[in-house]
Amino acid sequence: AIEKSSSQVTLADNPATAGVDESATPVEVDLLTIGASGVNAFAGLNGGTADELGLQLLGVEFALALVSEKSATARKWTSLQATADSVALIGIDGLTMAGEDLGVAINQAATDGSLIDYAAQNLAIATGPGSSLTLDLDGNEGDLLRAAGHLSLDAFGFFQVDGDFALEKKTASVTLNDATDTTPASAVDVDLLTVGASGLSAFAGLNGGTADALGLALTDVEFGLALMTDRANAQRSWTSLQASVGGVGFVGLGVMEVSATELTVELNLADTVNGHVVDFAAAPLSVLTGPANSLELGMDGARGELIRAVGHLTVDLVGFVQVEGDLAIEKTGGSVTLDTGEVVDVDLLTLGANDLSAFVGMNGGTADELGLQLSDLDLALALMTDRADPARSWTSLQALAGGVAFVGIDGLTIAADTISVDINLAASDDSVVDYSAGKTELTVVTGPASDFTFSLDGAKGELIQAAGHLELNVFNFFMVEGDLAFTQQAHQAVTLSDGSEIDARMLSIGGANINAFAGLNGGTPSALGLSLGEVGFALALLTDRAHLERKYTSLQATAGLAEFIGVDGLTVAVDTLAVNVNQGVVLAAQPEVVTTANTQLALGLEASTIGTLTFAKGGDSAAVTLTGRETNAQVIASLTAALEDLDGI
Repeated sequence: AIEKSSSQVTLADNPATAGVDESATPVEVDLLTIGASGVNAFAGLNGGTADELGLQLLGVEFALALVSEKSATARKWTSLQATADSVALIGIDGLTMAGEDLGVAINQAATDGSLIDYAAQNLAIATGPGSSLTLDLDGNEGDLLRAAGHLSLDAFGFFQVDGDFALEKKTASVTLNDATDTTPASAVDVDLLTVGASGLSAFAGLNGGTADALGLALTDVEFGLALMTDRANAQRSWTSLQASVGGVGFVGLGVMEVSATELTVELNLADTVNGHVVDFAAAPLSVLTGPANSLELGMDGARGELIRAVGHLTVDLVGFVQVEGDLAIEKTGGSVTLDTGEVVDVDLLTLGANDLSAFVGMNGGTADELGLQLSDLDLALALMTDRADPARSWTSLQALAGGVAFVGIDGLTIAADTISVDINLAASDDSVVDYSAGKTELTVVTGPASDFTFSLDGAKGELIQAAGHLELNVFNFFMVEGDLAFTQQAHQAVTLSDGSEIDARMLSIGGANINAFAGLNGGTPSALGLSLGEVGFALALLTDRAHLERKYTSLQATAGLAEFIGVDGLTVAVDTLAVNVNQGVVLAAQPEVVTTANTQLALGLEASTIGTLTFAKGGDSAAVTLTGRETNAQVIASLTAALEDLDGI
């Protein structure tokens, strides 16, 4: 149906005309409408035959409005709403490209940016003798181009996609993360292009859709992508993405498996002009992901530029390498407090793991496995770079593991459990990040529903520390079990025997509750050899940072029992054994230094003083007699003469 008429339309309020409400006054227009319904169409070759090749549309309905203002300004608007039951490319064996439940909406602005608001005043357009379609587009959504539907694509079994999708282009306003203590966050008018999908599955590889499929498969994908450009400054643009994937992995590899589940991806990139990001926590953005679905972007701009991927990973490479657990990687920005008290803005890359298990060796996952096994690993790694001075960077790591063991050889046990590792590496200026209470609070995402908070004390300086419970059994010949800890500190205050203090680099090794045996038939009633019990020790190796040639060694150790066992009638045993070692450095002898200086003594005499003064030095003496009638000059002369008579003066 085609119709030409005159009518009134209601405009949406135009943000460009401050102080004027365009929606308050209807506009007189000339109106040309074109509509259709129940339309089937084909464009291509050999239409209507078994050999047709081209694009086929079924069940099309659309309403198009061309609107022109009657006044002298003669503004023009174009609006379209359309649906199609299906659109398909046909005629190429092995290539299927089809869309279902398709919908298209277009609402184009006039040259002054004004838009017709069909939500405020609907427009019914005839689409046939007894049918019509109502335009109801919301003018407050801005200049709009939207398409949504269900897509199916199969390219010769090599690439397959199936799911709902949506594409939308419009104008919008977004909020940035540039608020300060004195100014609010900026609201920016943008041209917005969004792409979304939901319920999506995809495959790339060989023999797709068959039992012999070999390639990469994705299931239950949902994503929302937003591309934004500042309408006032096209040099400023932002990109944001949120996505979730039910499963991704390689299929058809037989004994090899690489897959991930519960995968989520977040991306919030800053503009290259001012370095700000869109703050979706302040103003969420809804992205269409299909004809009836949407995804809300809600990333917090306070985190700055963000790149994050989180999921559950499973890897099995022919039973030789096996890994399974939660993993997360994130790139963002923030601030950290150093041990000096300085607060630094940093670019931050974190890697986290939760409940991770791994195996490297042969026959993994079977009763015959042979190799190195890791279980129950929780890990947080942070790599930080000073934004103002990229030459300064810091690395921090904390990890906990349930166990590490070598498995598969009967009689040989090499295992450690309850393992903890703490690493806090300094920058080039010797500073470290301080995670103690009230300082840096950094929580690392380690999986879809887990995280890890750093607790390293910056007052300890640069730190490398590992601790755990060790068990070693070499065919019952050599056996050790107990708690061990290893620590390396860059700074340790030490007091020496002469009372002086030094700043030392320290390597320490400690043990507690250690039991050991060396001999034959260990752990059995027939054991023969040397046995140690309840051993505890602390060893410190110290180096003076100011004089690297000066090194100190200190050891304290105790043992509840040391004995030779297994020979009837022979007892060799020691209990409550203690060992103490404290070795320092011998400094080279310094030659004797004699220092001389003049000595001044003050002698006070009253004017009435009479009698004899005697001065003695060593075995020599001198006397001065005063009658009380001498002048000051005479007294000084007598005293000087007497003192100069003494030996050594």
